[in-house]
Amino acid sequence: MDRETGKRNWRVSAGAGTVFAVLLLSLWQKGLFYDRDTHLLSLFLFLISFIVILYTRKVRMTLPLLITAIVSVCYAITLMLHPASTYGTEMQLIRWVMYGAWVILLTALLDGQRGGRGFRMVLAGTAVVGLISSVSALAMLYDYLPYNSGVMTSQDAQLSALGFRLSGLVQYPNTLGVIAGAFALLHLHGITAGKTLRDRVLAAMPLLPHLTVLGLTESRGAWFAFAVVWAAGYLSARGRRTVYLLHSAWFTCWALAAVASTASLWLSESSLVPLPVIVAWAGSIGLYMLLERLRYRRRAYVTGYVLIMAALLSWGAMMMPSGAANRVTDHYETAGARTLFYKDAWALWQRSPWLGAGGDAWRQQFASMQSEPYVGKEVHSSVFDFLLDIGVVGTLPVLTLAALALVLAWRRHAGLGMAGALIMLHSAIDFDLAYGFITLLLLLFLTLGTDAHGVAVPRDEPRRGGPLGRPGARRRRLAALALAAPLAAVAVLVSCHLAAQHFASTAAGATAQLHSALRLTPADTALRIAVARRLPPQEAAALLAVGLRYERDGKALYRELALASERRGRAEEAAAYWKAAADSDRFDRVLQTEAVERLAAAARTASLQGDRQTAGLLANAAAERFRSYEADVRRVEAMPHPANGKRFAMTEEAKRAFASIYSLMSEPPAN
Repeated sequence: MDRETGKRNWRVSAGAGTVFAVLLLSLWQKGLFYDRDTHLLSLFLFLISFIVILYTRKVRMTLPLLITAIVSVCYAITLMLHPASTYGTEMQLIRWVMYGAWVILLTALLDGQRGGRGFRMVLAGTAVVGLISSVSALAMLYDYLPYNSGVMTSQDAQLSALGFRLSGLVQYPNTLGVIAGAFALLHLHGITAGKTLRDRVLAAMPLLPHLTVLGLTESRGAWFAFAVVWAAGYLSARGRRTVYLLHSAWFTCWALAAVASTASLWLSESSLVPLPVIVAWAGSIGLYMLLERLRYRRRAYVTGYVLIMAALLSWGAMMMPSGAANRVTDHYETAGARTLFYKDAWALWQRSPWLGAGGDAWRQQFASMQSEPYVGKEVHSSVFDFLLDIGVVGTLPVLTLAALALVLAWRRHAGLGMAGALIMLHSAIDFDLAYGFITLLLLLFLTLGTDAHGVAVPRDEPRRGGPLGRPGARRRRLAALALAAPLAAVAVLVSCHLAAQHFASTAAGATAQLHSALRLTPADTALRIAVARRLPPQEAAALLAVGLRYERDGKALYRELALASERRGRAEEAAAYWKAAADSDRFDRVLQTEAVERLAAAARTASLQGDRQTAGLLANAAAERFRSYEADVRRVEAMPHPANGKRFAMTEEAKRAFASIYSLMSEPPAN
């Protein structure tokens, strides 16, 4: 090995180790669902991408990089157009520029070579992270790994037919199911494509844990998406369909037996809960190796597979908890609830169809216009998330390029294509892409599959009639600048957020430090409210009013403005802000009750002070709030089967507050 090859191998190994570390860290940080967990990781990836841009000899523009660039530009545009939430838009901009830095790192490692060292090392490291995800979830079920929310338990058959659902490190069964299913499809392709028994066994090693975890998540959406993609994989496996079908059936039967036995032992609180998966894991590989050695004795080979799979199916049917199969296949309003979300999302999208309303558009606005009182901070569709956030202008090209990247990846490596297809299909009916880990994983699959199609900006190229290398060097510098400039700008934004978090966490009562944090992140409404609560009423009201520049339909901000107006003695302002707060979440019974109570109390106080005009104004405002609240309650009561996850109903406190202001109202209440 020459010196140059040794250096390249070292760089590839270091890069692959970085990819492994990033995936493992993002998985450990609850899948990067929370924005606060992305800041340090994004700065790290920005630094790595800067190094790659400065020292790489060429820039590769791949489809995944183009996707991240389009989404980032769209969020940057909406940031300048008074989005529904400036803070949410900043967070999404940070995320998608971070994803672009991630793709830059991957393309530098791969260099367009499928069978190269970088490709093999990244794929192997990713497979290890997938195995860690599934094994750690099983360890949580066995109490070997203490972790909050790693296992969701419920006696409600509508929530869990088995009595529990694995959530794993991501703390959400549906997302864990997608992760396990994607890796199961990836390894299933590895077995099918394996040329030797050793290759097939190595590919099969992680398959049983993934399929078992997929079953124990009890995610019907993930099961459906898995079945669809599996069927597409079967159709595309020309010349290998029999092998594909045989291996799928073999490991699925083992997984089914493991799932049924695990559920039965868990419900009986047996100490042998880990045994089924251990036995199934060892048996699926050991007996598979034994039967594969008999493949040239066709009768014994086929008979062995059929008898063992029949026995496993019988065992699984016998061990399955009573009634579990029926409960799993029942509807339980899941599809109806999603349809309700989508109907409201469609109506909300029509408010800003072309450019969208910026990051967190659904979370910020849905409560102000939802048709029923459901709990739904996520719209349960990444497609609708894109439409609401960046509109048709951003969503249409992104979906088109993603579909093209998926097709190219599938043609090059069916396992990567199937894994990516499962994530994309399931994200259409759930919010998987809200998890940074899932997006990193999807972009990795697409980048591994499409890197050969990347367009390289070449380095020094000769030009007739000019100095050697000048045109290529100029193009290289321009391409590097085009990538480095937005990375640097967003790195500054992330640094401001990190500094603000530090000031806010170490303030310990110091208002000056909170002010410093707010100056760094003025769009952070929670921080603005925390600062305002330490100020005199006049200063607090002014500080809160500035917050209206950064978000719309923010009930927390409107509520604080109403309270500040009360302290300042501005009755009319207080009534207007209580109305705005209540309208921002019409089905929040606590907020509706508080609005009626506060306005009624202020009306009584004004009456005792002899200010009949102010008392009448506040009493009428309280009555208006109560009647609006009452009308919504009656509307919900008239619905046949409302999705009343918020337990929306009239409260006795609101009734008493309304009764206390009868004599103060300018118009008597209707009977």
